[in-house]
Amino acid sequence: MKKGDKAKAIGLADRVRAEGVHEVSGNSGPASSINAVVQCAVDSFVEKALSAFEGRLDGLATLQETASSAHHDLPTRAPTARPKPAHPPQELLVTISMAKADRKSPNRQRSPAELKAQIESSLGKMSTPALRDSKVHSVRKLANGNILVQANSDEQAKLLLLHGHEWVSHFEPNACVHRKSYTLVADYVPTSFDPSAAGAKTAVYHDNQGTIPSPAVIRDIRWLRPQKDASVKKAASSLIIVLDDEAAAEGLMHRSLSLVGTSCPVSLYTPPPLQCYKCQGFGHMAKACSRKDPADIKCARCAGSHATRDCECPNTPRCSNARTCTHIQVQCANCGGPHKSFANSCPVKARAIRMGTSHIHSPLNLSYASRAGSGARA
Repeated sequence: MKKGDKAKAIGLADRVRAEGVHEVSGNSGPASSINAVVQCAVDSFVEKALSAFEGRLDGLATLQETASSAHHDLPTRAPTARPKPAHPPQELLVTISMAKADRKSPNRQRSPAELKAQIESSLGKMSTPALRDSKVHSVRKLANGNILVQANSDEQAKLLLLHGHEWVSHFEPNACVHRKSYTLVADYVPTSFDPSAAGAKTAVYHDNQGTIPSPAVIRDIRWLRPQKDASVKKAASSLIIVLDDEAAAEGLMHRSLSLVGTSCPVSLYTPPPLQCYKCQGFGHMAKACSRKDPADIKCARCAGSHATRDCECPNTPRCSNARTCTHIQVQCANCGGPHKSFANSCPVKARAIRMGTSHIHSPLNLSYASRAGSGARA
């Protein structure tokens, strides 16, 4: 019962009492005795009713407090998140690149189920027993048009990559398996080896069969610096090797490369940083150089305020070729050392290589060279 109802009940009882007292005081004799008895009965009834109402009110209040306390004591539960779709391990995924495939190829319109059937049909034509008539887990079409194939095992994924050129040619003539490449550099490779020869990849494979599983994993081989002057023949040079197999790349770096009976140390190739041949700074090319003042033009040979191609011999008579001139005082425009600005021995260039792409400007940033922690080496 609400508090307003209790107040109304008390008010009603007071009025009943008042009327009863008024009647008793206004009458005498037997009637007054009867009225007195009735008044006592009314008072007793009202008291019991009020007591019952108060008990009910107390019970309701207690119940309300208990319910409120229980509501606050309930542990809060976070909303149940919808389960996210499971992503397959990267080791099981093989991507078919459709970049060079015919724009009107039926494979571009097929559903994943149809593509899966086509791929498995192509595998049925394989000469490799482990892949012939094998089944793949699933196929998914990517937004860029490529096709993602999920293998059933790590071993199957490796075979799909290794023999991708064969089964993909049956699936889509101009498609190819997209492979992650690993670019390595091998030093002290005898120049008697010809990387441009038709059997060069096979020769590398035969000399390193314990490390390279197949000639197919060798994507490219070439000299790091092509020999421009045929009259100057070097006994050894650095060779770039691009592989599709991570284990083979790690194996060559661990064991070295064997070529022409020579053990050649191998390391991961780090491309040189961008260098501006206008100001000799790093991190940008000459066409994007923000330095417009002619005084900012620096020679890569002598650090003078002129283009490298305009560098001249100071002697009289002058040497005809500045590259072979011994009269020009060689100086780096970045660190001031006795070497050309693009020399690998420059500490500023070494720092730029470590930083990836460093925005370092010339001329003669000697304070930067001192912070690099080393002096120039000849």
